[in-house]
Amino acid sequence: MTDQPLGSAASPRSPAAWVRSAPPVLWLCAALAVAMLALQPPANYAAAAEQVLLATTLLAFLAIGQLFVVVTGGIDLSMPAVVSLASLVAATLSKQLELGVAAGAVVCLLAGVGAGALVGLCHGLVITLLRAPPFLVTLASLISVEGIAVWLTGGGRLAAEEEAIAIWYARLGPLPVPLLYLAALLVISQVTLGRSYWGRCLYAVGQNAATARVCGVPIRRTTACAYVVSGALAGFAGVLYGARLYSGSPSLVELDTLLDAIAAVVIGGASLLGGRGSASGVALGALFIALLGQSLNVLGLRIWHELVVKGLLILAAAMLDTWAIRRRR
Repeated sequence: MTDQPLGSAASPRSPAAWVRSAPPVLWLCAALAVAMLALQPPANYAAAAEQVLLATTLLAFLAIGQLFVVVTGGIDLSMPAVVSLASLVAATLSKQLELGVAAGAVVCLLAGVGAGALVGLCHGLVITLLRAPPFLVTLASLISVEGIAVWLTGGGRLAAEEEAIAIWYARLGPLPVPLLYLAALLVISQVTLGRSYWGRCLYAVGQNAATARVCGVPIRRTTACAYVVSGALAGFAGVLYGARLYSGSPSLVELDTLLDAIAAVVIGGASLLGGRGSASGVALGALFIALLGQSLNVLGLRIWHELVVKGLLILAAAMLDTWAIRRRR
């Protein structure tokens, strides 16, 4: 028997316990933030912080979309092409539609998100109905969709109607509006993955698809919907990228953006083998990647130095993940 009376409230956790239970990526972000601030004058703090948060927002949409697929044990390599496709769709409609600013902006956003969701639906159907490997399906989509975009535009940028698309990258007083999108995305994703029936199905598929099937989990529908969400969020990111540049382009983002999204997923604690991961952890991973990029820029390092560091981080995270799974077994 313990001396604590029955029914009494549990004692609050000590600060040391909170420190020990905090995810490692949180401390990595804190260390990078301190280093970034130490490398530049105080007059640049506000601008640097805003730049990092905006970069985090754009990357978080891709990384959280990737998370929905990774949780099921899959992967989506088509994101750069989907981002470019969505930006081109939004830019084209912004020029052709004769609507008001608000209505035109909504239509452009819905069209970009819809284009991404349609690509994701195609991925989901091919992967689930034909049992094709997600790696090959999404890689083929990356190549073909980007090729179609280059063919349709001649490889050049397509200018957008600024008033109809720039509203999505505007400011609300001192606050950049994309930060509100990130907050909404975090809440919705965290609730969906952690508290909804579909979220539990996603984790079940990633942990053991055979057992999930025996338990009545709709494997095909669950997996296909994950790719739809991934495509839709990539489409949303494409509209944001296009709004920032006032244009659409078949090469709006490079392949290193895909590397950043995958890095944010694994650094944020998700397992590349499926069955584990959280939206909040992935958002911290995106923040870490943004802080890393800003810090390396302040140091004046070349882009290939940044790519080497990110590649090593992904390798280290994957090795730690595999080691942790073997240890649990």
